[in-house]
Amino acid sequence: MSTFKFHWGYGIALFFSCFVAFILFAVFSSTKENIHLVTEDYYAEELAYQNRIDEIKNTNSLNSRVSMRMNNEALEISFPTDMVGKELEGSIYLFRPSDSGLDKQFDIAINEEGLQQISTDKITKGYYRVKLEWEMDGKSYFFEEPFYIQ
Repeated sequence: MSTFKFHWGYGIALFFSCFVAFILFAVFSSTKENIHLVTEDYYAEELAYQNRIDEIKNTNSLNSRVSMRMNNEALEISFPTDMVGKELEGSIYLFRPSDSGLDKQFDIAINEEGLQQISTDKITKGYYRVKLEWEMDGKSYFFEEPFYIQ
């Protein structure tokens, strides 16, 4: 009657078999991971970043800051008093870093008090980066701030 003896040759074969199985598992599971870019046109945006710096400086030169808060079932954005009563064009972007399919865009349409409300009924709750871009009196402005919609 012969008995099985485990010696170093079997140990090396077992080690390499487990190593290959682990590598195959890692490659297979990494192909299932969904990777989103922050923006599709990353390099073009990076080249135009000096314009963004100038827009941020223009925003910081206003007499008050943009502020945001949740008010009932709406995101309420309070714009600087410099903007009240003036013609302006711009957009509000709700950027969701974890899923670009949840991003939203709205036109800026402030009331006579400098407020804009965006209903959150159809917006998935969670972390967003709120980005405001607008033009007023021939100058461009930009504001960005993280916000958690509840």
